[in-house]
Amino acid sequence: MTFCLGMKVEEGLVGIADTRITTGTQRITARKVSIHEYGEHPIFVMTSGLRSVRDKALTYFEEVMEENEEPFDKLYKAVNSIARQIRRVAKEDKKALAEAGLRFNLHALVGGQLARDEEHKLYMLYPQGNWVEVGQVVEDTMLREKGIFPNVDFPCAYTYYMMGIPIPLYTPIFVSSRVAGWAAHVIEQHDNNRLIRPNHNYTGPEHKEFKALDQRA
Repeated sequence: MTFCLGMKVEEGLVGIADTRITTGTQRITARKVSIHEYGEHPIFVMTSGLRSVRDKALTYFEEVMEENEEPFDKLYKAVNSIARQIRRVAKEDKKALAEAGLRFNLHALVGGQLARDEEHKLYMLYPQGNWVEVGQVVEDTMLREKGIFPNVDFPCAYTYYMMGIPIPLYTPIFVSSRVAGWAAHVIEQHDNNRLIRPNHNYTGPEHKEFKALDQRA
């Protein structure tokens, strides 16, 4: 299992990754964070997945940067270039990997600030070559539209995806982790014959007598 952590802070970006690589029964160490200099602007890439896919895609990306075929004045353009290299590797190697029983897999966190970026940017890149900007857009939208900040389940979705957990399981995981708390709420509400969620106003019938389940029609 590879662990990569990317964070946006007031001073810029923080990127942390482990160094363990497992090959069959062997374990070795190698850097999973690579720094790519684009003029005066560094870009960091942290990856998890097949090491061969990672090395090949980043080699192709380095070649693009050296030949300066694609000017990158904003980080998302560099992310698009990395995505194209991942798709290129997929066309070349995905079938052979599948025949060997290996799943084509590469996730990446890409961070930096290029010439026309107003602030440091952080992107999550998926094996299919699609990407999302981490964090701020969703947080701003929820605050503007709903008046609330996203809770812990927001970053957990990224974590589930990078761990390869199927998307249909996200909600069951959410529910199973809260069953004990929900059950405690129900028991407390039945014991006290009242709702305990202070942010909710009950608008139904008042002064109704509580009946135990075995006494209900």
